Amino acid sequence: MADNIMDGIISWLRDCMTSNGHDGCVYTGKLELPTRVLDVGRSQDGTVKLYPNKSGMAEDYVALSYCWGGPQPLTANNGNMRQLMDGIELSALPQTLQDAVLVTRRLGFRYLWVDAICIIQDNNEDKMKEISRMGNIYRNATATIAASYSGSASGGFLKPDLKLAETPSCTIPFWTSNPDNLKGAVTIAVEPGGKRPLQPLSTRGWAYQEAVLSPRLIAFSEFEVYCECHRRNRVVLNSGPRRHITGGRLYAPDLRLLADIQEARRDHGAAWMDEKYLAEIWENAVVQFTLRALTVADDRLPGVQGLASEIAEHLGAGVGGDYVAGVWTHCLPRLLLWSRSDVPPVEVQMYDAEGNFLPGRAVQQRVRSTRAPSWSWACLDCPVRFFSDEGDRYDATVSVRKDWYPSVGAEAARLPELGYTEFVMVEIECEVLLRSPHEVVEDMATGSVRIAMDLELDEMESKDKTVYYLFLSKNFGPDAWDHDLKLMGPLRLWYSSGLVVYEVSEGLFRRVGYFRWDHGDLVDGAEPNFGVRRSVKVI
Repeated sequence: MADNIMDGIISWLRDCMTSNGHDGCVYTGKLELPTRVLDVGRSQDGTVKLYPNKSGMAEDYVALSYCWGGPQPLTANNGNMRQLMDGIELSALPQTLQDAVLVTRRLGFRYLWVDAICIIQDNNEDKMKEISRMGNIYRNATATIAASYSGSASGGFLKPDLKLAETPSCTIPFWTSNPDNLKGAVTIAVEPGGKRPLQPLSTRGWAYQEAVLSPRLIAFSEFEVYCECHRRNRVVLNSGPRRHITGGRLYAPDLRLLADIQEARRDHGAAWMDEKYLAEIWENAVVQFTLRALTVADDRLPGVQGLASEIAEHLGAGVGGDYVAGVWTHCLPRLLLWSRSDVPPVEVQMYDAEGNFLPGRAVQQRVRSTRAPSWSWACLDCPVRFFSDEGDRYDATVSVRKDWYPSVGAEAARLPELGYTEFVMVEIECEVLLRSPHEVVEDMATGSVRIAMDLELDEMESKDKTVYYLFLSKNFGPDAWDHDLKLMGPLRLWYSSGLVVYEVSEGLFRRVGYFRWDHGDLVDGAEPNFGVRRSVKVI
């Protein structure tokens, strides 16, 4: 990487960390290091070593966000901890980690956090403990290096992709007319067509919360470096006749999320956030996260645990309730109204161990996982969407229950990583309508009932099984709005929505889909059939 690029990063970082730098950026000083960090030493050192922070030392450090791209050539394990702490050759690290060490040194930092080396990978207890701290690790890092364009740990990120960077251009020198007579140059290039090449890191699930939580992000693309902090102070460093493709954020579309939350807390006090706002930001976060892929499917919940923990710190007493199975209990039933998304997952650029490109698509799961209950979005490995509207009125009460039902067996969800050793279910009191398979077909044939099944394959034991519609929400609105967005005419019921479930054991139900029943064509005076109000338990 050219010296002028690194100098530009250092200058941007210095501005962001000083009181007279970026307006609104806050550098809180040295914070406690994570449990373990990589001590990168000095620029001339040929070794690095793992430093266990047993004393709770506070110091600036850098975190790395990158694609593993498959099994790692070197990870921390119970058998090599002493060797790592004594020191290993820099060349023993895969190329992306070597590049991260070089950048950390060049930026003037001594400590680097890398998950593969700083978490004991064959110790499940250590993994779960450190995963629960991921939010703090990235939030407290002075900066995060994002190896955006590298598809694997062996790929590296400091060598620009000149083939992609080359565009017809010319460089013209110029001199200013002021007394300093400054000399410079401007490069004029043909504007590239098409879209920016997909950044592999933007397709990875874990990288989502890493970017959102980081106060300062230094993202290395194929030929540019993007520096961005929470105050929208983005700097694009581009050397020579390189093309710059404008557009949305290279790496994380929600980079401002936590900054907005922190600013609102400063302006309005600790208890400013209500549950409506909480539900809105969580729905958006889940939608963005589920568009990305995970190497380990069961990381679905741990992959957003750090973000949930960070958001929880900004909630007032009693706001949001408990965070269980990927939802906030006081935001129910709203957060139960989700379905598989029609939007395809982000195209995943898979790379082999040598960094060779292997195009692919995220595989959408065809069976339901027991990592989370059927009512949680986390039980499926595919993009999801939520359904909420200003006119929604929630006509159901929901409570989370932990009961033991041996008859259900291993099919029920367990959430050991969240401290639950019993079945987690929701008890919903709402209007319930029983429908035979024939009636469901008739409902859908009319066009007034739309059902989005969770799975591509029918998971019910029998296709002849009776299902139930659980009515959770009813949407009311006027016939029209005037130019000033004022209501025109009385409110009317436009549609109702809820869950499609079936009974798996006496008194226990499993979700199989989401439905929306349009009532806009009802004859005046006609009443929709909402069934009978009762209480059901959904696992």
